[in-house]
Amino acid sequence: MLVFPCVYFSYFRIIPQQGLLDMRNLVLIFLLFLLSTQGNAQTLRTICSLPEIVNETSGIVVNEKKQVWTINDSGGEPILYLCDTLGNLLRKVKITGAWNRDWEELTRDDQGNFYIGNIGNNLNDSKDLCIFKIQNPDKLLGDAVTAQAIHFSYEDQKYFPPADSAMNFNCEAMIWLHGNLYLFSKNQTDPFDGKTYLYQLPDAPGKYVATKISCFNTGGDDLFNYWISGAALSPDKSKLVLLSSNKMWLFSNFSGHDFFSGKSTVINFPSSTQKEAIGFVNNNEVYISDELLMGKGRKLYSVVLE
Repeated sequence: MLVFPCVYFSYFRIIPQQGLLDMRNLVLIFLLFLLSTQGNAQTLRTICSLPEIVNETSGIVVNEKKQVWTINDSGGEPILYLCDTLGNLLRKVKITGAWNRDWEELTRDDQGNFYIGNIGNNLNDSKDLCIFKIQNPDKLLGDAVTAQAIHFSYEDQKYFPPADSAMNFNCEAMIWLHGNLYLFSKNQTDPFDGKTYLYQLPDAPGKYVATKISCFNTGGDDLFNYWISGAALSPDKSKLVLLSSNKMWLFSNFSGHDFFSGKSTVINFPSSTQKEAIGFVNNNEVYISDELLMGKGRKLYSVVLE
């Protein structure tokens, strides 16, 4: 994003000294700069501010009306919130039989069931990780629904907490596919190694050990911008997106749940905010929400995928 301004000013400063100012080249560089900044601005389009009650939005599902179901982060009430794209709060649904220790993700299956990830684990020491399964809230007549619990642990976690170099058992990203839930770890290793691990467990109520099946290296050493804070799978199951504070990774042409086997593309955003949630609107568009932090956030954004 900053390359073209640097080129422009360098060109303008040096060429006049040589008496060789080429206005055609100058215009071309300026046009390239405009295209570059416009492209970045259009990548992440702000739709609205979310209602104040969801200032810690940490997971979203977009329904057929393009309305957004969302949840609050740790310590919030066990409630689902439905918002429209004007920022209005339309509905609240209480989740009975559930508790919000650290709600970090929201996803759904092909039957319309929702899964609420009580999976945050900042200290990597929790032994009560679980996912709450509820029926589709869009189909409810009332404003309350009872949850079923899916309890789990990680197959490779032996210490609570582990050593600093193994702090990779936090999670804020989850998707559903073909009867299973898939979790993408949020890396907090010291030193930071950029890896996110993929785990699988069944979508039925019970107690399970999540199986580690794959790994992806985000390629960076900046923890805040390279750990994974959200995930979503397209309706046709052909695209996976992973989210961080200032970028997302788009995966395509993969087979089954081998998400990292195909093509991957990084989409950078103009600025870093605490982006926590992502959900597909259709096969080519996603909504993203961020938490309110230091006066920034609590917004809903759109990104169109090419």
